[in-house]
Amino acid sequence: MPDHNMTLEELKRHRAQAANLVKLHGKDYLPFFNVFHEAVLRAERQESEFDLAMQFATAD
Repeated sequence: MPDHNMTLEELKRHRAQAANLVKLHGKDYLPFFNVFHEAVLRAERQESEFDLAMQFATAD
């Protein structure tokens, strides 16, 4: 499981590394990739929800 303190950029970098492992060594590494892929999706969703909340909070 990825560290909860990782930035989105770090998660994306690790996902890319996991994708390379899958590409080079086969589908045995697919669960490893999926963990980072889900973490990236979750972080992106949280970021967009935060941005939307900030828009409403600062609206006149």
